[in-house]
Amino acid sequence: MSDTKHIKVLYIHGRNRELFKIAAFSRVISSQTLKCKFLSEHFDVRCLDMETKDINKDIKLQEEEIRRFRPDVVVGSSYGGAIAVTLLQKGTWKGPTILLGQAFVKYANNDISKFWLPEGVEITLIHGTKDSIIPVEHSRLLATKGTHELVKLVEVDDQHELLSLIDNQWFLDLIQDVHNRKRNHSSSP
Repeated sequence: MSDTKHIKVLYIHGRNRELFKIAAFSRVISSQTLKCKFLSEHFDVRCLDMETKDINKDIKLQEEEIRRFRPDVVVGSSYGGAIAVTLLQKGTWKGPTILLGQAFVKYANNDISKFWLPEGVEITLIHGTKDSIIPVEHSRLLATKGTHELVKLVEVDDQHELLSLIDNQWFLDLIQDVHNRKRNHSSSP
């Protein structure tokens, strides 16, 4: 993999159960999850701390960071995936997005009118087939929305935390590939 530190990635973390125990003292969930730390070793990454108690407050925080940081790729994990989909739906973010065990369907309260993805945006959903927190069926449903050629679902043999992505060259290559496709598409006439 070539130098990727120029690729700007906004990582939106989930409600990490292990960090809840630590965060009980501070009431804020640390952005320094294993996936965030791993991605930071390879890309220019922003991972904001969120309380994860008020989704509207957390959406606003991420909207402000998109305007400030201007990422090339957004990666949303679980609760962070719900936020990423909301940012796409609002038009705040229109770029390539990777959703890890996304919880959007859960936060949409099974309101079928909310199950949509914007047209013309590359979105990759990665979901563990052994996920006992968010059923893989939720990502299968969401993957049927948006532009068919641009929305992909990758099912991996893993749990909700998707720890198999850490130290995984395939995951790094995926981020670089979606960035390169966006850049090549933007520079074509």
